[in-house]
Amino acid sequence: MDMNIEEWLNAFKNSWANKNIPSIVELFSDDIEYWETPYKQLSSLEEIKSEWTSINKQDNIKIDTTIFSKSEPQDCFTVLWKLNYTSDGIYKNWAGIYLIKLNPQGKCYYFYQTGEQGR
Repeated sequence: MDMNIEEWLNAFKNSWANKNIPSIVELFSDDIEYWETPYKQLSSLEEIKSEWTSINKQDNIKIDTTIFSKSEPQDCFTVLWKLNYTSDGIYKNWAGIYLIKLNPQGKCYYFYQTGEQGR
């Protein structure tokens, strides 16, 4: 399935909001370079799947994204993101930047995120 960045982000946000971890993992290619933080690289789809199990503790998930820049023809995108959810009844909000590269099939082969928790 070929996807552009808008379709990819919509699938990413919908899968996250619905806590559909298999659908999230499906958005990434087998040769993914995935940085959960600037210091934590995940080296396989299995590690990505394991990392994403944390969303099972999130409720009332709301994710907003804005494409800040794109580089053609490399399909490299800078995406501003904001996340709000509750966990154990406590409101959490985060914001940051994703660097995303999509292959010709619309799968992400490079994912780098930075973010900070708000107050």
